[in-house]
Amino acid sequence: MSKSYKVKNNIFVLMAKNDIRSLTTLSSKAEVNYRKLHNFATNKQKFIDPDFLGAVCETLNCEIGELITLEKE
Repeated sequence: MSKSYKVKNNIFVLMAKNDIRSLTTLSSKAEVNYRKLHNFATNKQKFIDPDFLGAVCETLNCEIGELITLEKE
């Protein structure tokens, strides 16, 4: 039987810790595409680009494991 996993993110918690109040602001600071960021934040993105993750993590002063988690469905 194959296992199914879902990627969850903690982006809004990390944004709050860094006093970033909107995805628009984070998009600008991280220099990433807003639509891609919005899809990531709402768990609609199927593929996550490593450069995107690096830019977001650097801006939020976090490690990838703090930003995303893998959960069994």
